[in-house]
Amino acid sequence: MVTKVKLAKPVFPNAGVDVWYRGQLQAIVVEMSRDLVRELKAAWNEGGGIVTDTSVKYAAGVIFRCHDHVLLLHRTDALGWALPGGGLEPGETFEAAARREVGEELGLTYDGPLAFVDVQQGPPVRYVTFLAKVDQRPLLTLNSEHDQARWVRLSEAPWWPGLHPGVAANLKELVTGPLAQDAKKKPTTSALMEKALGKWATNWNGRIESASRKIAWNFAAKNQDATDAATKRTLADAGFTVKFKPTKLVQQAFEATVAENVGLIRTIPQKYLSDVQAMVWQSVMQGSDLATLTKQIQEKYGVAYRRAALIARDQNHKAKAAMEKARRTDLGITEAVWMHSHAGKEPRPTHVAMDGRRYQIDEGMYDSAVGKYIWPGTEINCRCTDRAVIPGFGQTSGEMYAKMVRGYVNAKRK
Repeated sequence: MVTKVKLAKPVFPNAGVDVWYRGQLQAIVVEMSRDLVRELKAAWNEGGGIVTDTSVKYAAGVIFRCHDHVLLLHRTDALGWALPGGGLEPGETFEAAARREVGEELGLTYDGPLAFVDVQQGPPVRYVTFLAKVDQRPLLTLNSEHDQARWVRLSEAPWWPGLHPGVAANLKELVTGPLAQDAKKKPTTSALMEKALGKWATNWNGRIESASRKIAWNFAAKNQDATDAATKRTLADAGFTVKFKPTKLVQQAFEATVAENVGLIRTIPQKYLSDVQAMVWQSVMQGSDLATLTKQIQEKYGVAYRRAALIARDQNHKAKAAMEKARRTDLGITEAVWMHSHAGKEPRPTHVAMDGRRYQIDEGMYDSAVGKYIWPGTEINCRCTDRAVIPGFGQTSGEMYAKMVRGYVNAKRK
């Protein structure tokens, strides 16, 4: 008798599990975002904040430090000793302006790191000061704005005769502020913000560490239950009834799902912190107000919120694929037919080409776009699925059932 095959109905990722997992991850994003805003608001208020004024002009300057000496320039406009620096041009950042002014006033191209020292919020000028450390005193070519350059001991510089008052405040910040070895004055807004970010990161990394495994385990359990139930239904529709039991393959798939999701959950506060951190420093240096900073944080919160949804959907597909593969292997089902989802605005050409093709479940289907064998739903944003090939159709259901049971028993013995 000619042996035929039958295609089981496809098993789709359970939408309820996706919704549950997405809710768990997004609840984390909501709470940690609110907590971050509270921490930064407290630090901002303690540091006195930064007052915004649209009439204020923006400028930036650089303190060049060579060991224990700093560079002072004598201005030709009778305003005394100062730093290389000047106003921002349209569309220019503070750092870009500082580097440009160094080139114009000192004839020097400086592409090394610039550390934030202080911001003076005017009026009439909001002036951001950076620190540039050099190992050797560079050769200088002064332009017409200065007629003298002098390297002065840092300990003496804030009290240098004829020093511009704003520069004196900058140098005192360098001597006694966060960049000094012995800071004794009241912490600046930037130092308090840095402390708040560190406190928030430590708190949330600890909270996620304790919660991640519980959430990941519950997700894996829900996904396994849903996948098992759906797989049973597809086999029942094909005329076969099976009873699933724990096996080594299924346990391995379960543990791998838990481990991957623990790692992903841990990245949520880490990724959020890296996104927010640069934004906070930019706000402090540019003299933004708290309302503007809060709005920017909320925008980043939106990015994190959507990323949590992507993680949930992607992991639901991957976990379903892993659980289903383990169950099929236990039952001796070795082949499946790829089904393209026909969803998404830009479908993968290779996945479109795979549609309707038969493949070996143990090795997957080769995807030339990624250069490896894959399974439906395992690549990010892949919504494809497949239909199991039930062998031996044309035999009696009893013979087929016995064959599937033998496959299950043999898999359990391995």
